[in-house]
Amino acid sequence: SPSPQVEWFDNNREKILPTSSEFSDYEILENGDLLIKRLQWKHMGQFKCSASNGEGSDTQGIFIYPMNNPQN
Repeated sequence: SPSPQVEWFDNNREKILPTSSEFSDYEILENGDLLIKRLQWKHMGQFKCSASNGEGSDTQGIFIYPMNNPQN
C-alpha cells in the first residue's frame, strides 16, 4: 500500500501502453498483469515489468517462448 504504478516493456524494450484495442497485441489488465493476445513467434523474447509506489520500486523480467498448440 499504496497500490503500485505498473509499466510493461516488450521484447524490443518499448513501453507497452495500457490501452485496450482490438488491433493491439497487448492489454494491461486492471490488476497489472500483461495479456498477450494472439501469441506468435514475433513476441518471443524478454518482457519486463516495473512496479513502483511511494515505498519503492522493483523490476522483473520474463522470457516468452511461444509453443505450438497441440490442437492445431
